[in-house]
Amino acid sequence: MKTSPSQIPEEFVNTTTLGFCAKLMEHIATLLGKTDEAANFGANLQKIRSDFHREFFDPASGSYAGGVGGANAFALDLGAVPENEETRAQALLKDSLRRDTGIFGTPAVLHALMENNGAARACELMAETTIPSIGNMIASGATHHLGGLERRIRTHCHPMFGSVAAWMYRWVVGLDRRTTHPALEKLIWKPWRGPS
Repeated sequence: MKTSPSQIPEEFVNTTTLGFCAKLMEHIATLLGKTDEAANFGANLQKIRSDFHREFFDPASGSYAGGVGGANAFALDLGAVPENEETRAQALLKDSLRRDTGIFGTPAVLHALMENNGAARACELMAETTIPSIGNMIASGATHHLGGLERRIRTHCHPMFGSVAAWMYRWVVGLDRRTTHPALEKLIWKPWRGPS
């Protein structure tokens, strides 16, 4: 698939979203004891992962969709990267990440970094104060999420980058739910000691 050097194709984002939905539905069906449905969602997820890798992976570069906009993070977060390519995908994610990940890519980037020994890089991204960045928002005196990362702000209370706040609670504060229980029935609190 041909991609623009600066933008992830719609098919890439849509396929990833379909995969995340299948993953979530498999988990929900498992919690509800619906083993047949869980197996169906699981089989669908494996097919999506396989098709995703075949369609968007470039073996020469080791990246997905040209590596733009956190594309490698989507692939890692979806679980679509084969085991023999994981090390290369992780290295590409840490070394070539740019701040153009947007509303959907930002949570994928943060999650993929934290799950793949990239905690130090995640912290660097969150601490950057250049424009555009979350750090610049904070350095400029914002006490809430603005409607964009550039100086020309359209709204002053916007949920777009709530994924950053979620990252802080989940990874920095260490508040998580047990995946073996529904919703927030059982919580885990394991504060993070910082990047190693």
